[in-house]
Amino acid sequence: MQIERINRSLSTTGTTAAGKVANNATAADFGESDRLKAALDNTADVRAEQVAKAKTLAADPNYPSREQLEKLAGLLADNWTAE
Repeated sequence: MQIERINRSLSTTGTTAAGKVANNATAADFGESDRLKAALDNTADVRAEQVAKAKTLAADPNYPSREQLEKLAGLLADNWTAE
């Protein structure tokens, strides 16, 4: 497998999400970045309901079920590519 890098240059003229054209932008606007960081800081690091679900599944000796394992094995076999 090869990964090719795509180089894209940034332009100072473009269309914003609101559809307005931004011309000759010389300074970066970090207002949106600051807003997103504040929202992230106010978000819980752990989703308690997901942790509880994971603990329940981990304690279940029948999880994953034989049917789930067979389905997963089939998907892996169908998508296996030898290099």
